[in-house]
Amino acid sequence: MGLGERRMKEKLLRAVKAKHQAIMEEALVNIDVYEHSVGIGEHPDLVTAVESQVEKYVHALEIVEGVRSMLGDDE
Repeated sequence: MGLGERRMKEKLLRAVKAKHQAIMEEALVNIDVYEHSVGIGEHPDLVTAVESQVEKYVHALEIVEGVRSMLGDDE
């Protein structure tokens, strides 16, 4: 693999990592909103709503950790 291809691969992997870090942040914000009673009328089953956000967070975290491993990041 040439230098240009390696740089492109690294950029793509960093973009994937950034995307999933944003998904993790979004899930945390949503859980925070649920905890502070905003939007409860729209989510009568809060446990299921929070569980859904935890699943999104965990899935995104797995991807971020995988990309870090592929890049050799220690962040």
